[in-house]
Amino acid sequence: MENISMQRQRPSLKPLVIILTEIESIPTQVLCDFIELTSFYFTGRIKGREYALPINFVFGLSTTPEMVFESRINASTLSRLTIRRFAVPPPSAFMEVVMKEVIHFPGVHPTYSILSYLIDGIFLCLDYSVKNFLQRLKFCILEHYLKTPHPELLILPLDGVRQYLSSLDSKSLAQIVSIDYPSLANSVLNTEANIVGTADSTSSTSTPASPLPSSSSTCQSPSSRGRRSSHHSTSRLIDKIIQHLETHLKLQYLVPRVLNWLLIIISPVTVRPLGKNMSDLYRLWLKNGLTQSEEYTMTMNLFNGISKEAFVNAIHEAYAYLLNESTSCCSTPSTSTRNTSLWSSALASIESDGKACLTALTHDTLQWHNKLSIASQEPMNKPQQQQQLQQQSNESESSTPQSTKSFTGFNTTRKISLRNLRQHLQEFAAASPGRSNVATTLTTTRTTSSSYDNKTEWDITRKEFLQWIQAKLNELIPIMNKLPLHEVFYGPLSYDSSSSSSSPALTNTSHPSSIHSQSSLSSAAFIRRRLNPTYQLYLQQALINPAIYLQIPEMKLSMSQSTSSKLFDLCILYKLLIETSRMVNLYDWLMAFATVLGESVDLENPPSQEIQCRFLQGLAELHFLGCIKSTHRKIDHVMRLPLISNIIEA
Repeated sequence: MENISMQRQRPSLKPLVIILTEIESIPTQVLCDFIELTSFYFTGRIKGREYALPINFVFGLSTTPEMVFESRINASTLSRLTIRRFAVPPPSAFMEVVMKEVIHFPGVHPTYSILSYLIDGIFLCLDYSVKNFLQRLKFCILEHYLKTPHPELLILPLDGVRQYLSSLDSKSLAQIVSIDYPSLANSVLNTEANIVGTADSTSSTSTPASPLPSSSSTCQSPSSRGRRSSHHSTSRLIDKIIQHLETHLKLQYLVPRVLNWLLIIISPVTVRPLGKNMSDLYRLWLKNGLTQSEEYTMTMNLFNGISKEAFVNAIHEAYAYLLNESTSCCSTPSTSTRNTSLWSSALASIESDGKACLTALTHDTLQWHNKLSIASQEPMNKPQQQQQLQQQSNESESSTPQSTKSFTGFNTTRKISLRNLRQHLQEFAAASPGRSNVATTLTTTRTTSSSYDNKTEWDITRKEFLQWIQAKLNELIPIMNKLPLHEVFYGPLSYDSSSSSSSPALTNTSHPSSIHSQSSLSSAAFIRRRLNPTYQLYLQQALINPAIYLQIPEMKLSMSQSTSSKLFDLCILYKLLIETSRMVNLYDWLMAFATVLGESVDLENPPSQEIQCRFLQGLAELHFLGCIKSTHRKIDHVMRLPLISNIIEA
């Protein structure tokens, strides 16, 4: 980027900023003339203007500035400019900032398939546009909100959710558990089983000592006891739903901080299979959890090649980060704008629980830092077990010559054939059966001794620390799709992509898909259709058979290749267009159009004025859609564009 600014003569006037992207594509003479013309406004040489106009140019460059200005623009034009250079971060840097905000945002989050397609399939492959990424992400969030059952669970605070659930009848609550959110069914059934089991055990143990029923208890009717039991079970179900919602909100509070903590710990690793930023870790966690992936195992194995000093320093930096996160809002409320804006007073209890988990993690990280620091400073000591193994090795080696001396049947002074040598070796092996055992013992002893030599205090402590990290990750940020009510915040799990990809493009277009349909947002094929559709293909399909898109039964065709006069003029003209060659005769096209509409035409009876007007209007619409273009060789012909030809062949 180049910032080319002309010196302003009046500070009170705001400058006019002109941004020109891809300056290399602008002709040199046009660029020079444009700079000279704007310099007249800057110097105040324009008639009718009392003051000069300050102007700033922002030129976008994809090459070096020397190749653009010094080689193309003359000296007189360059003398009118004051050049100041600056560099803009790459689009990936802006995407990383956006992803951090998305991860920190409490509420609805995109699934792994949606996020991967938006980043890998569109952002990195097509446009590098953060604006388009945000628009598609907002579309996904809006679609999830509109199609999810009971969106009040997503947008209301926990107190409002409790009031909303209390206002529902038992049938609606049962539908939430069984149909709307299937992940909640197992949790509720397990809870009811535990409650029933506890009640049965309590009643069985207290039956012998139970007093006689009082008069008040005997007077209660079965209907009142049933209503009280139903109310009690409903309140337990509502409490369970609120508890699961709190679990997800707490998880969303911990995920970005724990991932950043892990990212600091793995920073000494030069090759990072887990990824180099929080976005990569978050996507891997959305996929199937961090600890279940091969990338996590590979990263943990790479810690063996890290120096002790770098490893300990990384843990200290992770501890400092956790200490800052767990105490920032408590000490200075204005330090974290994100916490005050997103985690409002309605989520204060969840935020406090999350801070308690971070405080415990901070304390544990400090303890491991101290252990690893002590282990890194201890010299390499050989324990008593290693000395015992060495003594066993020496004893085995000393017993080997005795077994060798016991066999004296072989004379080394005389010549022997290969067959006799094989026979003598077999006899030698039969005469000393303990020799193979001795060799095996020696090999095992040396292997055990050498492996124990490598197991220093540092290696043992480091291995325990890595195991502790895995346990903490499973405890603090478990896999989200294994938790009940994950459909509220993350949408459904991924369906089989083959079911949706094998279906035709026009399937289920009449009914917008919900998050619980086969063609949901978690399907890769459906995501591609919704977020990055092939407009030309769908336009052609809509023109061929508009009844599917417009839901008009009168326009339904028995075959997609057939033509009917009930169709729109544009559809009829398009159907006739795809049946012709690349060069289309307008007269033949008009006669065929009039014939389809039911008018009898020939050389003596041309089409009516109304048919001709409808034909010209449809011709203009096809030209506007990019289906045809005029040719300069023949006035009475038009050319079908190659794009339509490719669609027809596909």
